[in-house]
Amino acid sequence: MTVHRRFTHSHLAQLKYIMPEAIVINKILLRDDTTCCMYPDLQVNLLVSAVENVVKQKGETAYLALRRIFRQRLVEFYREHPEVRKSCYVSQLVTVSSEVQGCFSKQM
Repeated sequence: MTVHRRFTHSHLAQLKYIMPEAIVINKILLRDDTTCCMYPDLQVNLLVSAVENVVKQKGETAYLALRRIFRQRLVEFYREHPEVRKSCYVSQLVTVSSEVQGCFSKQM
């Protein structure tokens, strides 16, 4: 059974809230060649330079350090906000973050 999931603006906002220094979002205009119209889009960049000052474990790349820090902050957020535990957003964020991290690990 395939579950159709979409990466929405709310997912992006949740990721940005947890790790604001590592995620840069720019609004851009793209040109559609078939209609010759411009349409807005978001350009999302992941800055691995945000973790340069963090102590890395042996053999850990910048992406792995970023992933480790993100997961630590997500757990901290979960512990500090018990009211969120009843909400489905945290489980969705964990699912989406795993999917996003999977995409980045495939590129390496």
